Amino acid sequence: RKIGISILVLFLALGMNIASPFQKNVIQAAENTGFEIHTISVGNADATLIRCGGQTMLVDAGYSTEAEEKGNSFKNPLSSYLMGNNKVSKEQSDAFRNNVKQLIAENPDNTVTKYLESQGIQTVQEGSADKGKSGLDVMIATHPHYDHIGGFIPVMNRYFGVNTRMFWGAPFETDSYYEAYQSELMDAQLAREDDGLVDPFMSFGGPRAGDYFMLGEGDEQARVLFLTSADPAEGTSIDAINNSSLVIRIDYKNASFLLTGDLQREGQKKLIASAPALLTQLQEMAKRDDNLKDLLQCKNILQVDYLKLPHHGYLNLGDLPDDSEVSGNYEFFEQVKPSIAVASTNGR
Repeated sequence: RKIGISILVLFLALGMNIASPFQKNVIQAAENTGFEIHTISVGNADATLIRCGGQTMLVDAGYSTEAEEKGNSFKNPLSSYLMGNNKVSKEQSDAFRNNVKQLIAENPDNTVTKYLESQGIQTVQEGSADKGKSGLDVMIATHPHYDHIGGFIPVMNRYFGVNTRMFWGAPFETDSYYEAYQSELMDAQLAREDDGLVDPFMSFGGPRAGDYFMLGEGDEQARVLFLTSADPAEGTSIDAINNSSLVIRIDYKNASFLLTGDLQREGQKKLIASAPALLTQLQEMAKRDDNLKDLLQCKNILQVDYLKLPHHGYLNLGDLPDDSEVSGNYEFFEQVKPSIAVASTNGR
């Protein structure tokens, strides 16, 4: 399938540290069109910016700090808790929450906020008359792991406006990091209550498989379709949470894109198994919904042109018995058949 994809490389100096001339990548669905997908270089983490028809969407937001992108995160209270099976004791809870607040206060900016600024996306300024038009139009957190949502608080403090839509992969119960993160964000939102802002954790339900929305205005619109639901992970392990990632398919004219969060082999198998029934459901909807009518000709909802590789590109092509140790297999790639694949990683 020919989709006419062109690749532009942006040379953007954030401070004086440029690890590679390919540090910032933009892929356009076709030259001089209204669609771009930006893979922001945030180390072994994810942050993807999509621009379409005058609107913007951020999927995941990397770490909280730039130091963590270089692998210096293990003494950080937000990331070290992951090494302890995603838990802190009740006695540690208050201290943990204070550490979260301190880290956020000391790092009001990160790579993602700087990149959004470089792209000319307007911040939501206090006292601004156009709060409804400023900021990001959509934010999506694929799953509540630090390398995907750690950067959202500085992003939200600058780019969460009254019309911003927020979608979250469901956390598991009693997630200490998520609770501390939620508390800090709620405090930040309450401090700006006069702006009409709301707490996105409490005000937006998680999406279900088959839900979609249109990004962009006029003729330049992309369809953003959820292929998985925001269900709580079955268990508290890192693998279980990864396999509960929101998976998003984006269609813009004749080009298609798949963002897979940290989906590992078990999650990939479930997605492959559920895809035919989901496509049948969508095709029934397409008989009454013009935004879905192109799917009437679709044979495989997973087959796309562009794949954001799941779990930072970790891949095992063998047949290991322990699925928790691997993140990909031939079956998934045979289903997707991408023309372009992108790995968001620092090489670990």
